[in-house]
Amino acid sequence: MYRMAQTKLLTTGQIAERFGIREHRVLYAIRTRKIKAVGRAGLYRLYDIKGVLAIGRALAESKA
Repeated sequence: MYRMAQTKLLTTGQIAERFGIREHRVLYAIRTRKIKAVGRAGLYRLYDIKGVLAIGRALAESKA
């Protein structure tokens, strides 16, 4: 039987929790860097690992 690889998708709240910051900082990074969500679940925007890494880079650059 064929099995598809599962991709972990995260919401902005989950991303903020993993980085140990408040969600509004994640939302600011997404808005200013125009990072696109890969999907939606209801009202929640979902980001894959590439999106999470882009958010992390944006946050690191804003601290420098």
